[in-house]
Amino acid sequence: MEVDGILLVYKSHRNYLVPASVTRSGPTPTTRVGSIRFTTLACLTGLGLLTAPAAAADRLSVHSLIRKASVVAEITVESVRDVDAGAVRVHQVKLDQQWKPSLPPGTEPPASIEVVSVVDEPGAAIAEVGDRGIAFLRPLSRNSYLDGVLTPGKRFSFVAGRSGWLKAQNTTDLAAIAKPIELVVTSSSRPETQPIVRSIKERELMFALLAAPSPQLIDDGADTLAKRQDLAGQLSDEEIAILERDLTNPSLPLATRRHLVQAVGEARLSALGNALRSIDDPALQEDAWQALRAIGDEVDGDDLRALVADTKSPLRIPAARELLATGGTGGINAVGPLVEDPDTEVRMAVIEGLGETKEPEAVPWLERSFASEDVETCQASARAMIEIGGDRTADALHRLAFTGPVISQRYAVVTLLAIGYDRDDPRLRDIAKRHKDEKIHQMLEHGIELGHSH
Repeated sequence: MEVDGILLVYKSHRNYLVPASVTRSGPTPTTRVGSIRFTTLACLTGLGLLTAPAAAADRLSVHSLIRKASVVAEITVESVRDVDAGAVRVHQVKLDQQWKPSLPPGTEPPASIEVVSVVDEPGAAIAEVGDRGIAFLRPLSRNSYLDGVLTPGKRFSFVAGRSGWLKAQNTTDLAAIAKPIELVVTSSSRPETQPIVRSIKERELMFALLAAPSPQLIDDGADTLAKRQDLAGQLSDEEIAILERDLTNPSLPLATRRHLVQAVGEARLSALGNALRSIDDPALQEDAWQALRAIGDEVDGDDLRALVADTKSPLRIPAARELLATGGTGGINAVGPLVEDPDTEVRMAVIEGLGETKEPEAVPWLERSFASEDVETCQASARAMIEIGGDRTADALHRLAFTGPVISQRYAVVTLLAIGYDRDDPRLRDIAKRHKDEKIHQMLEHGIELGHSH
């Protein structure tokens, strides 16, 4: 989208949704800038305050997988054959142990079955000969293509592609993965009616998930952990060891580790303070500090200031953002000069963080960055100012409408209007009276009325 030569795009090191304060207090109902008519949704998206919804995670919980599956079993892949030039893989698998459907005592599961994966489907589960693991299976959905390349017969497919295939690296891992699956199946078939016993079993399941060598199962355990504020001060040594191992395991996916760090903070697990402090991955540092804050173990402000001042530190950005979140006006003024930092990533992160403070004390620093020759920096500053709002922001935008590059002057007017000030505001009347730029006069003549998009 382009408004009077200003390309409205959003680039940021993190994605944030539009603040609730904007959606609650924004005036109504349509938007017009010059000859371009668009809705509030488009305007806010252009300014970068509203981002596209995050893609839904392709992970299903163990409970969901078991509900969707007609067969849940420990399997060994005995052979594979590729069909239609490799477009379809047929796995011949042996069922070593079957939990669903349950088998009568003394009954063996079927000797083997065929499991089909369409290779080019997103998230397809592909296994190799000798692989062992837990499979969540359902009858294969036939279509004209599969009917054309496969012979008739009963076959299965993995539930939700790779989510339905938990591969184990060795026998020990296989047992650790199988344990929570068996617990879920058992509890589903025989629900516990005694509250105390049920709570004990739920805790056992949660830590079995967290102990499993599977990011998918650890994510499941973290989902439950985040809701267990009753565990604070009540963890056993074994439970602490499980969580410490996961928190400090660099081989886990970043998203899983972040999920667990956040869950520890939400559960207020102060026993994990040392593990959180030992995290030195820059991508996780901000989350670790937030979790420490949640358990009452805040990082020292002087330490954060030292990291912010160290231009070679990989923790400079998370330290700046943590200082903004915890340091009040002093933190804002310590970090504020970085709005003019030569490092684009640092500059943009600080500008964004200043907006998130919602504090008027951040406005003077944003006024500096708004007047930048760099359009991206100007755009980020506009978004931050909209988050803060208020008369102090409006006064700054009024000044910016007469200073700096002509594009940032036009952007200042767009931002002032986007916040919700109308043409009767004395600042906008003054701009209309004194400004010499024809484009700005066109914007003010047509006006902007922000409202809800349906």
